[in-house]
Amino acid sequence: MPLFLHLGNMADNIPPDDRAQPQNVSGPDWSQQDLRDRDFSNANFEGANFEGANLARANLTGANLRQANLCRANLQGANLTNVDAQGALFSGADLSDLQAPNADFSNCDNFNRCDLRHAVLENANFENSNLRRSNLEAAQLKGANFKNARLRRTNLERADLTEIDAIAANFGAAKLKDACLHQAKLTSTYLRGVDFSNADLTEADCQEADFQGARLVGACLDDANLKYARLRRTNLTEASFQRATLQDAKLSKADATAANFSHAILRSADFKGAILDSAKLQHARMNLVQLQGASLRKADLSHTHLQNAELRGADLKNATFEQANLESAMLHGAYLKGTNFQKASLINAQLSRVRTKRANFDQAVLTGAGLNGADLRFSSFRNAQLNQVQAERANFSCADLSNAELSGSRLNRATLSGTIFAGANLTDARLNGTELAGVDMSGACLINAQISDANLACINFKNADLSGAKFSRVTLSNANFQAATLAATEFKNCYISGADFDSATLNGTQLRGAKLLHTTFSNVSLTNVDLSQAYLSYAQFENSEAIATDFSGADVTAVTWTDLSFQGAMLTFCIGLSAESITQLNAYGATCPDDTLKSTIDGLQVEQVRREDGEDRLTDFEEALNRFQDTLNLLESVRQGFGNNPIESNFRHVKMLIEKLEQFANKHNKYRRVIGEIETDMNALGVNDAIAFKEVLESIRVRISRLKRCQNELEGICRNPLMFFDRCLLASSGYLSADSVWLSTEEDQDHWSDDNPIEITEIYLEGFYPNDPPNEESDEESGQDN
Repeated sequence: MPLFLHLGNMADNIPPDDRAQPQNVSGPDWSQQDLRDRDFSNANFEGANFEGANLARANLTGANLRQANLCRANLQGANLTNVDAQGALFSGADLSDLQAPNADFSNCDNFNRCDLRHAVLENANFENSNLRRSNLEAAQLKGANFKNARLRRTNLERADLTEIDAIAANFGAAKLKDACLHQAKLTSTYLRGVDFSNADLTEADCQEADFQGARLVGACLDDANLKYARLRRTNLTEASFQRATLQDAKLSKADATAANFSHAILRSADFKGAILDSAKLQHARMNLVQLQGASLRKADLSHTHLQNAELRGADLKNATFEQANLESAMLHGAYLKGTNFQKASLINAQLSRVRTKRANFDQAVLTGAGLNGADLRFSSFRNAQLNQVQAERANFSCADLSNAELSGSRLNRATLSGTIFAGANLTDARLNGTELAGVDMSGACLINAQISDANLACINFKNADLSGAKFSRVTLSNANFQAATLAATEFKNCYISGADFDSATLNGTQLRGAKLLHTTFSNVSLTNVDLSQAYLSYAQFENSEAIATDFSGADVTAVTWTDLSFQGAMLTFCIGLSAESITQLNAYGATCPDDTLKSTIDGLQVEQVRREDGEDRLTDFEEALNRFQDTLNLLESVRQGFGNNPIESNFRHVKMLIEKLEQFANKHNKYRRVIGEIETDMNALGVNDAIAFKEVLESIRVRISRLKRCQNELEGICRNPLMFFDRCLLASSGYLSADSVWLSTEEDQDHWSDDNPIEITEIYLEGFYPNDPPNEESDEESGQDN
């Protein structure tokens, strides 16, 4: 009888108290034998050969299997609790449903291709073992030791690897999908190409681990330590790294779409070229992080610490940095369309040459920031801090800087057309060579500001404080200075024709040699104002006082003087002062010297039509029309931005914009014809038709004003097209209420009658909102007309 059968019978006859005693059966050949359900607990099988043997459900508790050969053996459901199998061979063995807690499988060089599905291996020791291509699916390996183990291409899906020690182990290309590695020790572990999809690595220690090319889709690494870990080109889609430590980790070109890094420590981490679209990074610590060329579209970085972070060339479209700290961050050349920096700190940040549209910097702090060459069109900086910023050659077209702090800022050669500076503080600002035509600076503070070689046509300085400001070689045609403060303001070689100084305070203002053709000074205080050698032809002075004002050498041809008060004003050598005007001025307390009176009597100063003045004002009109055309082109670019998306709402929006463009294009063509008509009328005037010429100048002023109002509406649509769409939809309902209504009509139609019907060309509604449609039944009952 074979030895193994003999021992088997012996085992059956051993008394229960004696079965647990160690059996010294080392060395024999048990290959291919059927040992199912046998009890070999505490047996010594050191060096035994069990190759191909059937040990299913056998009890080997506490047995010695050192150096044993169990290749291709069937140990399904066997009990190897506390077994010592150091150096044993298990290649190709079936160990499914194995019970081997606390077993020692260390130094097993041939443990590959084993079937360990559902095996219980808690606290088992696999140190220095080779489990290559083994199947440990759903195995229980809590607390197991895998130090320096080789598990390449091993299947550990749904396995419980809680608290395992796998320091310096090799899991290359292994499958750990849905596995649990809670508090696992993976320091310096090789994890390249591993599939961790939906795996649990919470509180795992992965310092210096190599995850390159791994797949961690939906994996949870909350509170994990990945300091110095290498995650280049990994797939981290929807993975969670909440409160995790990734300091100095390498994540270049990783795909972390919709991943969650909130409250994580990412100091000095490398995300170059990574994809972080829709990622959550709230409250993360990202000081000195490297994000050059990374994509963070729709990412949430609110309250994030990004001091000295590198974001050059990053795509931050529609990302949120609300209340984030980006002090001294580098965003050179970044793409910021629709990005939200509300209440963020960007002190000394570098945003030169950034490309952005409709970004939100409301209440952000950008003190000392670099914005040179930045494209900031349509962006909002309301109540933002931009003191001492460097924004030369920046483009702020249609941006909103209402109530922003810009003291000491440098905006030289910046493009500011359509920009809103209402209530902004530009004290000591520099705006040399800027394009400020049509800009709203109502209520702004420009104390000691310097503006030279700039275009400020149609600018709105209503209620602005321009004390001590210096304007040199500036165009201010049709500027609005209503109720502005111009104490000690200096205008040197400025063109201010058609401007309105109604209710302004001009105390010590320097307007020497300025061209003030057809300018209005109503309800103005002119104290110590220098208007010497100024060109005041066809200007209007009404209900104003001139105290120690210097008009000497000024050209006052056809000036209108009404209800004035003169005290110590100088009118020596004035040009174009008629005898009638002298009589009128004397009645207002002015003293006209004899030389002025003599030149008038000699007929040297007569009110005549000066065609060059009309040509200058027509040029102003044409330039206003060109700016209107530029705004139309801008609106066309906005329309093109909606593309040809087949979504119904987009088609509706595009249609609205097309209709608005057609409406204003017709208006543009109409004003183009008007310019020709005015030019014809002006050429028909005689040299002495001064009154008719003044009417022509007034007509030009009115039309430029109307054109500016249309341009403001277009800029408003460009700035916020969605609001325009909403208003169009409300208007289409037919049920509207409005706080204010303006009806714009054709020129020369100033009253209603049956004989003189008025054509309404525009309706302006302010503060309107939809109402419920009227109840027809209730109206009929009450006798009201619908």
